Amino acid sequence: QIYNAHVRAYHSHKAMAGTRHRESGSDFVENVVFDNRLRDKAPEPRLRMAKLGYSDSDKREFSQYVQNTNLTIFKSTGELRAIFREIFSIIDENKIRESISMLSILFTRILLELLSIFRGDSNDYSKDSPNINVVKCFLQQLETYCHENWTLAAMAEDCGLKTTRFTYYCKLLANSTPMNLLNLARLNRAKKIIEQSPPGENLSMTDVAMDCGFSTSQYFATKFKETYGCSPREYLAKIHMK
Repeated sequence: QIYNAHVRAYHSHKAMAGTRHRESGSDFVENVVFDNRLRDKAPEPRLRMAKLGYSDSDKREFSQYVQNTNLTIFKSTGELRAIFREIFSIIDENKIRESISMLSILFTRILLELLSIFRGDSNDYSKDSPNINVVKCFLQQLETYCHENWTLAAMAEDCGLKTTRFTYYCKLLANSTPMNLLNLARLNRAKKIIEQSPPGENLSMTDVAMDCGFSTSQYFATKFKETYGCSPREYLAKIHMK
């Protein structure tokens, strides 16, 4: 179902049962969406996982999660996007028949990645609307992708929303604006990089700033001091003194 839904969406460039996307070429796979209508009509979601390399415990866990969860929207990952790009490349080049083994491996990777998403999801989204769920997932993963060149419009587009609606959900969920949340995610990531740096390493704060998505090291240092009460270099010295 996941495969067929994404292929239909890929060829039609419309949101179909099984995927929610933005129309931006091969990068459209932004969220994996389970359509409960399909789930209820289908056999138990063991699929053909025995042939795809899943262990029995993985199969049971995956089946139980899909059957019992009320959550239908899961934020995609870089791994999932890369897998679907490989699948679409095979389809575009009309190499399906000679690529059966590779497709089998790719589908295994999809299922394993979904299982990883399930295992890391401890929130109850069952009472929330689909749109707020998407924003919630986006904000949870923002620190991971904070190095990207985000704008308000790009973040809203990533969630399939207008900027005003996206901003509304951000304020509702986190009592802050999207750009403030982006800055906070970048600062949190920078703080972790500094904390995890080995003693004696000549850590470049310019590199840290760039790795976290800041446009300049000066702006990074200013925001860091405003948030944590000291400069990044001073914070590094404090960490290594402990």
